[in-house]
Amino acid sequence: MMKLLPNIKERLRRTYFSMGNFYAIFLTFTVLIPVFTNFITSNNSVSTSVDPSIPSFFYGIAIGIVLVTSGFNSSIQFGTSRKTIFVAYIITTVIISISMIVINLFLSIGIRQISWIKNIEVTSAAFHLSQYSLGVLVFDFVLIMIGFSFGILIGLIIKRVKKEYLLIIGTILMFTPALVSYIVERLSHDVQQQLLTFISVITGAENRNIWALITMILVITIMLHLGSWLIIRRQPVK
Repeated sequence: MMKLLPNIKERLRRTYFSMGNFYAIFLTFTVLIPVFTNFITSNNSVSTSVDPSIPSFFYGIAIGIVLVTSGFNSSIQFGTSRKTIFVAYIITTVIISISMIVINLFLSIGIRQISWIKNIEVTSAAFHLSQYSLGVLVFDFVLIMIGFSFGILIGLIIKRVKKEYLLIIGTILMFTPALVSYIVERLSHDVQQQLLTFISVITGAENRNIWALITMILVITIMLHLGSWLIIRRQPVK
C-alpha cells in the first residue's frame, strides 16, 4: 500500500495535466471554432454536434501508452513490485475514466444552458444517442477504459519487442483487415448471414441493446488487462 499510493498519485498528476490539454483542444475545435465561424457569418445561433466519446477513447489509448513507457523502469528501480505497478495502472485508469465521464456530463449540461448556442447537440458514440442516460454514461466509461487498456498493452509491447519486430507486427496489423475481408468474402452466403447475426447480437446492434455492447467491451477490456499482466510479469528493465 505504501508504494501503491505514490504510484497512483504520480500517474494521476501527469494524466490530469494532459487531460486539461485534451479538453482545451477538444473544445476549441468542436465548440469555439464553430461559434466563432457562425458569428463571423452573422448567424444568430450555432448548429454543431459535440461527441466526446470517440476522442476520449483515443485519448485513453495515447495516455495508456505514455503511462507504461514513461514510468515502468523508474518504478521498478525504486523497489515497486510488478503486481503493485499493474494494480496502479488499473486504479489510475478507473479514476481517470470516471473523471472524464463527469467532465463530459457537465459539458453536456453546461453547453445546453448557453442561450446563444441553442442548436448545439452533445452526443455519445453509443448508437449516436443525444441524451445521457445511465446506459450511455456506463458505455462511455467502458469505452474510455478499453482505450486505456489497449494503450497500456501497446505500450508494454513497444517496450518488450525489438524495433525490427515492431515493424513486422505493424505490417501484419495493417494488412489484417484486408485478410479478414478476403476470408469473409469467400464464405458462403448462409455463413456470412450467421456471422452478421452473431456480431449484431453481441454488440447489441440488432435491437439497440446498449448493455450487450457494454458487456462485450468489458470482456475485451478484461482480456487486454490479462495480456498486460502476462507481459508485466516478465517485462525486462532496460
